[in-house]
Order: sequence, then structure tokens, then C-alpha cells
Amino acid sequence: YLDRLKSWYSAFEDHHILIYFYEDLLYFPEIVITGICNALGIDKSILNPDEIKKTNVSSGFRNAFFHKLAMEMNDRLEPFLNARPGLKDLAKRFYYRFNGARLKQSGDQQASTLLIRQEYEPSNQALFSFLKRKGLKRFPDWLTNEIND
Repeated sequence: YLDRLKSWYSAFEDHHILIYFYEDLLYFPEIVITGICNALGIDKSILNPDEIKKTNVSSGFRNAFFHKLAMEMNDRLEPFLNARPGLKDLAKRFYYRFNGARLKQSGDQQASTLLIRQEYEPSNQALFSFLKRKGLKRFPDWLTNEIND
């Protein structure tokens, strides 16, 4: 997220940028939608918080090598795929059919959480520092716990 945010901040003045976290949308959809609509000067009645589609759903994987390869391909192709949502959905369905697996509960969940934290800790620390310098005061647990642990 940090590289994208830096690009946006270099293109626009700080007061023209709104930052909401997924958790804000999940727990306070009406507030987020109202804030965005107000900032853009559009009527919020055209948007229905109940129709928000979940797109970042966690899942497991069968093969770590293929998972890492898929994540690297996604990182490189994301702008292209985001401009073509149908193709992105097709690629996701193919990946999940080929390498997807249910997340296991119990001890595996703790191991997965630790693995994810280790993977994202450096970038999350940089993101947290950047957003603090920009004046943000509220952060989701996944970002502040990462820094305080």
C-alpha cells in the first residue's frame, strides 16, 4: 500500500486524500460511504452498504511455492488485472481451483498468523510511520499490533 499512497500523495495535496481501512468499511459502512460521497460531492443514496462485495477473503493453499509465485504475479499484474475485473475473477477462480485450500483452524491458524505477520511486518511498519507523519490517528489492529508486538 505504501508505494501507491506515496504516488497519490505526490500527485495530490494531503487534504484531497481520504484514507479508510477495510475495517472502517466493514464495521461502519454508512460512515465511510457518507464520507466518500461528501468528499466527491455525490448523492450517497445511489450506494447501498448492504451490496458491498467481499473481495479480500482469506483462504489457504496447497503448495507454498505456487502460492508465492501467484502472489508475485498478482503484484506485477495487478494494475492490468484491476482494469479488467472479469479477467481477474477468472484468474482467481483458476488459482483457487488449482492451489486453493480451506484454512485450517486450531494450531495451524496461529502458525499462519505468525507467518503473515513476519511477511508483512517491514512494509506495515513503513506504512504505519508514513500514515502517522501524514496525521492519521486511527489505525486498525492489524497495523498497530504489528508495531507494538
